[in-house]
Amino acid sequence: MKFAGIILLFFLFCFGFYRATGHDSTKVRKNHNVDTLYIKNYSGKLAVYISSYSKANNISIIEGIHRRILTYKPNEAASFGPGFGYKWIGLDLSFITIGKNDDGLYGKTEKIDLQSHFYMRRFLADLNLQYYKGFYLDSIGVVDSNTIKDTTKIKRPDIYQFSVGGSFMYLTNYRRCSMKSTFSQTEVQKKSAGTWAFGVYYHLFAAAGDSSFIPQSVKSYYDSSAYFHGVISSNIGIIGGYMHTFILHKWFLTLSLLPGVARNGYKFVLSGDTAVRRDVSRLSGRVQTRIGIGYNARRTYAGITAIFDGYDFNNSSKSYIKQQYGVVRVYFGYRFISKINKA
Repeated sequence: MKFAGIILLFFLFCFGFYRATGHDSTKVRKNHNVDTLYIKNYSGKLAVYISSYSKANNISIIEGIHRRILTYKPNEAASFGPGFGYKWIGLDLSFITIGKNDDGLYGKTEKIDLQSHFYMRRFLADLNLQYYKGFYLDSIGVVDSNTIKDTTKIKRPDIYQFSVGGSFMYLTNYRRCSMKSTFSQTEVQKKSAGTWAFGVYYHLFAAAGDSSFIPQSVKSYYDSSAYFHGVISSNIGIIGGYMHTFILHKWFLTLSLLPGVARNGYKFVLSGDTAVRRDVSRLSGRVQTRIGIGYNARRTYAGITAIFDGYDFNNSSKSYIKQQYGVVRVYFGYRFISKINKA
């Protein structure tokens, strides 16, 4: 019931945020015209599409002494389905699941994963809310690759993870560079252009298990500073970088790199120790990448987009935890434009 309430509040916030920022975006179009040599707007045309989504949410334990890495992943399935968009209204019905791993080998994952991305004329915003319970040990990185030879997947149904946050960025070259063209397909980028982006973000991360994240079978390879039993990290900081879309005829390639740095409030508990340790002495890092490649013509469009975020919850301890999450979308769509209407 608690998570149902959280989901409802999340959707209400997203809807209110979209309506508020959408109104502001209209004012921008009226008062600050975009360069029509670079951007063509198709938001007033009905578009239908089919798409698939593949999400990721990984937790890594970084052991600082020997630089050994242990990574947990959830047993995820991709989703597939149709959708449509018209002006500010959109509906995506990608609820058909495909490609899930065997629960017997990888374990069962319960999840709530809401990732929303808002592409406005001058601004870019992200919101995320995630709850995962049930992971499997995907990889163990050691100095000597022959040290650990265990092909079985270690299932951890006891590990859960919760995160919530968002970011808000300003785009400097909004008149010539359209992120809508690549990521929401309501516009077409006609010529190559790029933009600087900068803003602020907040991210709260928490994870815990019934026992140490380091399995007993490999504990001897890791320093005791990596024996995390639970961790919570609150981060507020700044983010900025560069985004560029390259155009060749109707084909496009969008690349971006958006690093960030934040004040990190960090608490953790180690296995075998009931004391809650606190650390606010270090800054945490974040790297966001957005990429897209595809074809965007007057009526038809298709492509692949990917958005990934990585957070290093670094601290003064010898070991720390890292979260990586994101989504990959594959889509094909069609805009309904009459032959008479050349707009």
